[in-house]
Amino acid sequence: MRLPEGEWPDPYGRTRPLVKLNTTLYGIKQANREYYDAVFDFIVDDLNLQASIAAPGLFFGGNLESNGV
Repeated sequence: MRLPEGEWPDPYGRTRPLVKLNTTLYGIKQANREYYDAVFDFIVDDLNLQASIAAPGLFFGGNLESNGV
């Protein structure tokens, strides 16, 4: 990670800079959700499967052989 160029004064007087991350990191609460969203998009968009309403981790439909799986 690189800090942006220039001076970034801290309104609280801290000496070390703070930066905002644009992605989640392993171990952070929302990391699991970000991972699920990425996998969900792949399964639904690329494999042409549908998600079950009753069980969000269950996908059905399509022909896996035609998708290269």
